[in-house]
Amino acid sequence: MALTDDKGKPVPGFEEAVFGPSSDKYLNQPQAVEFTRKQGMIPPSLLEAIAVRAYSGDPKARQFQKTRLGAFLGVRKGEVYLAFDDVPNPKKNVVIARAQEGYKLNNSTPHKEFIVRGKTLREVLERAENDQRVLAVPKNGHFGASVAEYGTHPCFVAAEGHMALVNARLIQSKGRDEGHLTLPTPKYVLEHVKEGEALAMPVGLGADFNVIYCASAINFDDVGLVRGISGAREFSEYMKLMKPAEK
Repeated sequence: MALTDDKGKPVPGFEEAVFGPSSDKYLNQPQAVEFTRKQGMIPPSLLEAIAVRAYSGDPKARQFQKTRLGAFLGVRKGEVYLAFDDVPNPKKNVVIARAQEGYKLNNSTPHKEFIVRGKTLREVLERAENDQRVLAVPKNGHFGASVAEYGTHPCFVAAEGHMALVNARLIQSKGRDEGHLTLPTPKYVLEHVKEGEALAMPVGLGADFNVIYCASAINFDDVGLVRGISGAREFSEYMKLMKPAEK
């Protein structure tokens, strides 16, 4: 499936992208990775999932979506930061390559967090910093923005790139006036993560249009629908489609 706008033209940024069929069942992270792998594809980034929701007309795209976007909540000099990474290389993408490891930890009794460090974290941070996807985390772990601000808000641009403006319109179309991203609080992170480490979590696209949940609700063992993509671009390539005033 290719994405086209209401005039039948390819959606900018997705001219070479091909999306596979949606899963029928809700899948956890390793199942979602395997579902797309069998199609010769990878899970979508958050912005790619938003594009499918906005332009495909498929009602399944309106349900909760699994993605390959990772949220990394780390500690550096005693401060908690958030870094996003959705690199399309399945060997480098943590929430793809290490999905089974994350699932086993999150699904254990008692629950254990998936912590990354060393070379893995350094590479994630290098990509995130180059793409301006590193942010401080609010005390309550909650980012929010009105639909008027959503498309240019640093957090939502960092997560969704040029699709933040599109997602703002989707939120508004549901009669809602705010969008949100929910994360563990800095207090929680400091209780579970040491200096130089990061808590790794997949990010999902909420079914209610105005919420992207990334917290205890979205661990590697939590479930959602997934749709594979081939021809995925690097985040930096999508960002070239944003006008300077929008960044």
